Amino acid sequence: MAAVTATDEKTVFELSHPIDHGRKSFHRSVPFLHCYSGVFGDVRRGDDITVASDVITSGLHNGTHIDAFCHVATILGDQDFDSRGGPDEVIPVLWTRAALLDFEEVCDGPAYQITLDDLAAVEEKRGWKVGRGEVALVRTGWEKMWGNDDEFGGAEARPPGISLAVAEELGGRGLLAIGTDTPTLETVTTEMSVHQALLVKAGVYIIESLRLDELAAADPDFVTFIGLPLVMPGATASPLRALAVAGSDATVTDVAEALFTAGGPAR
Repeated sequence: MAAVTATDEKTVFELSHPIDHGRKSFHRSVPFLHCYSGVFGDVRRGDDITVASDVITSGLHNGTHIDAFCHVATILGDQDFDSRGGPDEVIPVLWTRAALLDFEEVCDGPAYQITLDDLAAVEEKRGWKVGRGEVALVRTGWEKMWGNDDEFGGAEARPPGISLAVAEELGGRGLLAIGTDTPTLETVTTEMSVHQALLVKAGVYIIESLRLDELAAADPDFVTFIGLPLVMPGATASPLRALAVAGSDATVTDVAEALFTAGGPAR
């Protein structure tokens, strides 16, 4: 789905990818499978009503999703682990200001790690630093690989990601979340240390496989980010419906209208 105009002053961007049957955006995830358990004609109600129903299975770290704190823990001993999450953890709704940090120009090689110098240059160009309670949207240009699971998140794929130093810098600012257009926020070379720094040590949520190209083309100064996870206690992640509202801060009415307008299938 392309950007849609919610009001005369605001533009709403769909940041979530469609979840297609068979989609496996990360090679370690279970693919998304969608089948009908009943089609029109199978079940009838009264003289002129028939209903359809269906079943889905999927790994939760598949497609556009948000990682819960209970996704990662630090090993303290043989069976002793330190994690911010637990069996009762529920990822909250995210509704806050966000900044698009566009690193596509520097992500020019396999598994490129975004550096502190890269971050400083992008934020200087943007004119303000993302801070406490906000969301950083890290664009690398990897969205162009979406649609081919092997190229996007296959075992041999080498998407760019943020370095541990950048994770520690952004985590130290008290961000609410960091999102990216790759299947994993860090590269294959960092051994989940970025996830540990954010989810365990800093308490910053991680959002992966976002759509950010259309937002980058519009290049708003800032957006209001809305992220709607499912309510699943103890789940290590959740599919995420993510929207960005460009303009002034989004009101409840803006968001309701945006969700209604964006209610159809993405794209």
